[in-house]
Amino acid sequence: LSHHVHKQKFSVESLVILSPGPPFYHALFLFVCCPFCKPFSTMSSLMPGAALQRLRDNDPTLTKVDLTKSSVFSMKVAEYTTSFAEVLKTNTHLKELILANCGIITSGAIEFAEALKVNSTLTRLDLANNRIAGEGAIAIAEALKENSTLLELKLLGQNVKFGENVMSAFVDMFEYNTTLLNIIWRIDSRQSFTINKKLSRNKEIERRILADMDWDDLNPAKRRLASAGCSPQPSRTTSLTPASSAASPAPASAAVSTSAAEAPAVDPNVFELGGVNYKVTPEQKHFFQRWQGKLDYILWNDFTKEAADAFSLVRA
Repeated sequence: LSHHVHKQKFSVESLVILSPGPPFYHALFLFVCCPFCKPFSTMSSLMPGAALQRLRDNDPTLTKVDLTKSSVFSMKVAEYTTSFAEVLKTNTHLKELILANCGIITSGAIEFAEALKVNSTLTRLDLANNRIAGEGAIAIAEALKENSTLLELKLLGQNVKFGENVMSAFVDMFEYNTTLLNIIWRIDSRQSFTINKKLSRNKEIERRILADMDWDDLNPAKRRLASAGCSPQPSRTTSLTPASSAASPAPASAAVSTSAAEAPAVDPNVFELGGVNYKVTPEQKHFFQRWQGKLDYILWNDFTKEAADAFSLVRA
């Protein structure tokens, strides 16, 4: 127990003083409160290297990695930051990555931003209490224009105060992102009200999508198209109810072009359910991505068994 307490930089005496009851219960109190003790602890016992290997193996049972205050990560912060950012580009099961108090600097935040551009399963990213300056936060905001699965971002407690340029970058990000629901930080900006309004808008969009309701009036893409003099497409052309047809063609705007020098792009109108690729509408794909990020591995597998039949999906 003394070893565990030492790792957490607490003193045994201070915990004993704070513990209630007679001396007999002091040791029990210390055991239950120690985050490294099992089976009471829910903290990840993985070391950074072991977590990385399982992520590289795309282990479907590893959906959360918490390395808060990891001294091992901090000693090789540049190496581990790069490795975790790279593995996020290929892993398809991790939902929560918590790297608070790990000494991550601005360049590391930029690396994670690049990973967010291609990752489609992470729903929570915690980079609190690190050393990320405005440039890193701006890079993350730019990446979130292309990300549609991250629900919560935590940037609280950086060693520098984010300026108005960071706030402007996040306001602009919400002209493209309709899925981010929470940003945990402490800001003192005249633009904070605008950012909170955008977060509330995204929560309303999620509510309407889950209720199979139209959200044209909240769709920022429609405003962009209207300002450019184009005729915007409806935000919802088909229903997400089982009666909807998944074989209907997607709008031309959903097509992804690629140069001859690049590898063929993944068909945006195809989604994998239970190891089988199905044709889906953009709205159905958005629906499945959101629930894939919220359900654990076992529940998601159970869900996919019924989803294909319920939505009358056609194999790609």
